[in-house]
Amino acid sequence: MLLIVFSSWAAADDGSAGAARLVVDKLNAALIDAMKNAKVLGFQGRKKKLGPVVRATLEFNAIAHIALGAHWKELSDDQRNMFVERLTELGVATYAAQFNGYSGEEFQYETAQPVKTRVRLAYKLVAPKETPVRFEYLVSPFDGQWRISDIVVDGVSDLALKKSQYAHTLEEDGFDGLMKKLDQKLGDYENAR
Repeated sequence: MLLIVFSSWAAADDGSAGAARLVVDKLNAALIDAMKNAKVLGFQGRKKKLGPVVRATLEFNAIAHIALGAHWKELSDDQRNMFVERLTELGVATYAAQFNGYSGEEFQYETAQPVKTRVRLAYKLVAPKETPVRFEYLVSPFDGQWRISDIVVDGVSDLALKKSQYAHTLEEDGFDGLMKKLDQKLGDYENAR
């Protein structure tokens, strides 16, 4: 009996890990493609190319909610929607700005680890003559779709950084101050291209 239960659990884990991995592989493939064509596309072209994939693979509503923590409840629905949309725009612009050239990089899958209802997937970004960069993706089911809710790069959680920065800005400068900082960051990416 225990063997049957364990086998069912393992099969469910394999299915979850496989579904979660499809999402991460979709994002990583789009990033590598954008890098290979970075010069031709330019910043705006990379944004346009990556936008649909980033929006489809990352769960910005959950990221926004977690990033603001207890402050989320203090915002109106309009403010929440505005913040999620700006955070999404910033996510797309960040990928377009950071994945801006190609030197033979590739993502290599390493492991999948179930974490309650989520899956943690580990990859390495490798390039010739470069130290590999470790990426860990936390992928969760949202409304029947697997989506990325956090990315940890070489041990640093993007979500933890956002939570620290955004909560501090909200406390110091309020919602308008937070939106202004996000707009400034978007502007920096636009001007640096």
